[in-house]
Amino acid sequence: MTAPRRGEVWAYLPSVAGRAEPSHIGADRVLVLSNDTINTGPTDVVMAVPVASGHRVSYPTVVDIGTIDDLTIQALPYKLRLIPKMWLAMRVAVVDPVAVERVRDAVLECTSGGYPPLPDDLT
Repeated sequence: MTAPRRGEVWAYLPSVAGRAEPSHIGADRVLVLSNDTINTGPTDVVMAVPVASGHRVSYPTVVDIGTIDDLTIQALPYKLRLIPKMWLAMRVAVVDPVAVERVRDAVLECTSGGYPPLPDDLT
């Protein structure tokens, strides 16, 4: 597998119940935020945020990052997580560096307590 790079959107297949094999439930998508030194190094995880398409939400911690297959996609910085590299199945897109920085800034705001609580439909 090619090492993921910062700013790439990847489809990933998470394990279920601690199994080493990915789930067959279906792929989700994440935006990789960890820097390329970490991504290409010996660590077995990347830092990423989920991305969503379809239902658009206007909220300070949801960031529009572009389109994939003619669908507007949004990053969900309030759901920052570590994703095992072995779960990454396929690179889907590359996001504009300016949009990646907006996501990074939103992650920093989320972790510093700068935004109000999320509405119920976003939790």
